[in-house]
Amino acid sequence: MLERAAAHGVAGLARAGLEADPERSVPEALREGLERKARAQAARNLLLVARLGEIVRAADERGLPLVCFKGPALAAQIYGNPAVRASTDLDLIVPHRELPAVAAMLSGLGYCPHQPQRLTRRRWVPGEYVFTRARADFHLEVHTERTLRHFPRPLPLAELLGRCERVCAGGASLPVFSPEDTLVLLAVHGAKDFWARLIWACDIAALVSGDGFACELALERARRWGCLRMTLLALAVAVRTLPAALPGWVEPRLSEHTGVQPLAAQLLESAPRGTLQQVLYRWRLADGPTQGLAYIGRLLCLQLADRWLG
Repeated sequence: MLERAAAHGVAGLARAGLEADPERSVPEALREGLERKARAQAARNLLLVARLGEIVRAADERGLPLVCFKGPALAAQIYGNPAVRASTDLDLIVPHRELPAVAAMLSGLGYCPHQPQRLTRRRWVPGEYVFTRARADFHLEVHTERTLRHFPRPLPLAELLGRCERVCAGGASLPVFSPEDTLVLLAVHGAKDFWARLIWACDIAALVSGDGFACELALERARRWGCLRMTLLALAVAVRTLPAALPGWVEPRLSEHTGVQPLAAQLLESAPRGTLQQVLYRWRLADGPTQGLAYIGRLLCLQLADRWLG
């Protein structure tokens, strides 16, 4: 159980739950193991927050638009504590036109592109731009509206940037997307990777349970961006994983859309295996049959481009 909690990124949340309910009967070895893993996770996250704070301050000084995505910034946004959520790397989202300026800024902070040639190509855009730093055991992944290829339609990043908020973490003020925009982004990310980790469902549950979360606004944006079904799938996965943690509005919304809950049940039982199953899964993620065919075609073309040009 301890190893599974660590693998799914929930050791910190499990330990926080035990602290909130100290009378719960738990084997002492498990309690001590969670304590050790949570302490190690917290130490790592505080280091990541410090590095993230350096990057954000440098971007603010230069007037570069930049948003922190996932990782410790998400933990601070939805749990109020950057240490409780496991984080391995750092993710940033920037406008594609600002990529050269952001790369230059990162170079000044000691980060080097993992594959420098990717930054100079114009006709092909990878899934992310990876940066590393000497003696650092994490990667920095920079995304743009053009690398977020699992969105069925181009993401209107300028619109999202106009709604950004700030969260405090480790003395740093970190820019994050609004909760409603974050839900859609997390939904697409989870769908891309078959909802393979428990922490992702925990994130969805915590996010939509926050004070003032505007569910109809989030679903309207998801519909406009062509990923309503992916967003509903995120809610369905969370309901099946953590039914007591979801607000009352979730289940009625899911009941309005047939097929989403069976897809979530099937996905949690077994991730798609083999090319045919994965293609069918991607098709079912789209907001309609025709959209599904277009979505699959675009992803296949991108995979071919990666193989030949990456």
